[in-house]
Amino acid sequence: MLTTFGMGKSYKTLTIRYILIEAETSYNVIIRRKIVNRIGVVVYTPHMAMKFPIEEGTIIIVKANPKEVRLCYIQSLKVAPYSVKGTTKEYTT
Repeated sequence: MLTTFGMGKSYKTLTIRYILIEAETSYNVIIRRKIVNRIGVVVYTPHMAMKFPIEEGTIIIVKANPKEVRLCYIQSLKVAPYSVKGTTKEYTT
């Protein structure tokens, strides 16, 4: 599936294969490290931003909305235990 990072004239489009799962999570997509490396992303966690180059040598900066980040964090704390055939198990990574 073609996926575009950035917007307007500053963007990078790649073909990415996704695995779809049904899960209650605050995330709408999780991108593997391999894709992040392919794009050339540098993540700035304290600034809630990531930077990556496009073909013309321009650096694109994508920033997160702090309110959305807080809402996602609060939602992640409410994840229910994983359940299989009537039994409940804690799911940890």
